[in-house]
This record gives sequence, structure tokens and C-alpha cells, in this order.
Amino acid sequence: MIIRSLQLENIRCFASQRFDLQSNFVVIEGNNGAGKTSILESLHYSCYLRSFRTRTARDLIQEGKEHGFIAVNFYQPRYSLEEKISVGIGRDSKKFIRLNDEPVQGYKDIIDHYRVVTLTADDLSLISGEPEERRSFINAAVLLQQPEHIKSFREYSRLLALRNAYLAGPAQRENKPSEEFLVWTKLFWQHAGEIQKIRIEYLSQLEASLRMILQEYLSDIDYQVTLAYQAKELCDTEEARFNDFGMKYISHIFEKERYWQRSLFGTHLDDFSILLDGRKARLFASRGQQKLLAYLIKIVQVVESIRLHNPAVFLVDDFLTDFDKSKAQACLTIIKQLATQVILTIPLEYERLFSSQDHQIIKL
Repeated sequence: MIIRSLQLENIRCFASQRFDLQSNFVVIEGNNGAGKTSILESLHYSCYLRSFRTRTARDLIQEGKEHGFIAVNFYQPRYSLEEKISVGIGRDSKKFIRLNDEPVQGYKDIIDHYRVVTLTADDLSLISGEPEERRSFINAAVLLQQPEHIKSFREYSRLLALRNAYLAGPAQRENKPSEEFLVWTKLFWQHAGEIQKIRIEYLSQLEASLRMILQEYLSDIDYQVTLAYQAKELCDTEEARFNDFGMKYISHIFEKERYWQRSLFGTHLDDFSILLDGRKARLFASRGQQKLLAYLIKIVQVVESIRLHNPAVFLVDDFLTDFDKSKAQACLTIIKQLATQVILTIPLEYERLFSSQDHQIIKL
């Protein structure tokens, strides 16, 4: 997939602006506040229908305006097909989404056509942040690679809401779970097992690709990277496994859930550790090591999308400036060789790293 152009109306600092992208490697440079990040935010929003900067869609709209508009024209080389996504955003945060001029409902309708992987400074929290950050990452990464799993994730969320509502209500007055609640619990356990399996398989692929990239491009790094899945309770889809768990659940776990009024097992509580030589990077890695790991993990997302013949455009927001010269050059070498489009932002003082003869440069 190659992004051809981006049209913005009343989005952030852009009243009306069109950007034509004419290369597989696009560098956007400018001073702070010029709108570099807003361009990437708009491209990201057109895929996920949410921003990486704010939770509220209306924050994208210029002050004093009632609506904003984003249009992305892109090309699918695999099918020799020109396509377009347009998103209208109202001050009430309502969205109006069209794919090739036909209305669509959301992310699931878009992801088979338009895919991006975005790397921003906030992604450092993938390494150093709370478990919620890593859960959010791995769910998004899995669905980017295999969007057909979105039904399992949605059903899991539905069952979690049902269980929590029950535990906050009549369960407080019952000494044992109802038959209906046990049916929900069994389905919840099975969906949790399916999602855990998907996540663990993805982490295994991610770890193998990380080690390969480190060996090929950053051979001077002498630590080993390991990704370890951590589950509150390893679930399964097999009947026998649930029967074993069910006995423990009724005798021990249900009482605790009734007290806390929420589900105390499942993938919404799981985490994974990123280890350097067996030590948690969150606690023991330097900031430079953490930032490099975040960068490489996002690159692997792109590599996996290419391997599965659904290439994602890689959006990189001002992420090279903290690396020393040798690391910055190595990281640039990696993304230059990706078989997909890369759109990267830099401050003006870093323009020396690039040549306009090699890439398209957009100055703001």
C-alpha cells in the first residue's frame, strides 16, 4: 500500500491543506508546532479511527470550527487499485466514514484496505509503562496482522461486561454462582484461552524477528531479547481443562470475585515481559535501550505485515533524535530497506541525515 495524498480541512493547525506524497520514503521536517505530528496523526486516525494524542475526536478539530475532514488517497500495487478513505468529524465527536465513497461502520471495514503502524515518543511506555500499555499494543498488533480475530475480542469484552455486572449485583447476596453465570464463565474462559493462544504465538514470532534484526543490523549489541507471556490464569478451549478449573473457581475464585465485584482472571489482566538477558527491561534497561526496543518492536510489526502480503505504511514521529549517530544510522538503514512506504518526521536541525535526492522531503 502506498499513500498518494492527504487532504485536511479544519484539522489541528491546518485550515485547508493537501500533501502529495511521491516517494516510498517521505521525510517531513519543520520546527515544533509546524504540524508534523498532526499529519501523522491524521494518517493514523484514518486507519484506527482514534488518535494517538487524545481520546476525544473533537480535539482534532480547529478551535471555532464545527467539523473537520480527513481524506487519504492510496494505491494498492498488489491489485493495481486506487482507493480513498474519507473521515468527517463533528464537534460532538460523531464520525462519518467512507471507503471509496461508500459508507462504512468502523475499523474492521478499513483494515483490509488501509494499514499503518505508528511509532511516537509515547510508545516508550510499551517498554517502561503499565501492563495496560502492553495489552493494548499486543491486541492492536494481533488485529492488524489477523483482523478476523476481532470477533473473539469483541465477544470476550461482551462476556467480561456481563460477568462484572453480575458480580456487582446479585452475586453479592449469593453463596454460589447461578447456572447462567457459570455458562458465561465457561464461554469467557474459552475465549480467554483462544486470545491467549493468539497472543503467545504472536510474541513468539515477534521475538524471533527481533533477534534476527539485532543480529543483522546491530551486531554490536550483546544482550539477548526474550518476550515472556504472563497470565493470571492460563485458560483453554478444551472441556476437560475447564472442568478442572471450574472446581477451583467455585471453591475459591468466585468468593474473591464476589468480594471485589469484578472478574479476577482473563486476558484483560494478563501482561508480557520484555527481558534483556533475563532481566526486565522496564526496570533495568537504560532509556536508550528502551527506546531502541520500542523502535525495533514497531519495525517487526511492519515486517510481519509485509510477510503476510498486507504491507502497512510505517509512520515514525521524531523518534531518531535521542539515538547517537551510529544507532540513528543503523535504524535508518533498517527502515530504508523495508518493502513498504515510510513517512518520517524530524526537526529542522536533523535534515543533515537525509538527502533530497534519495527521498521526498516536505518542509513545513
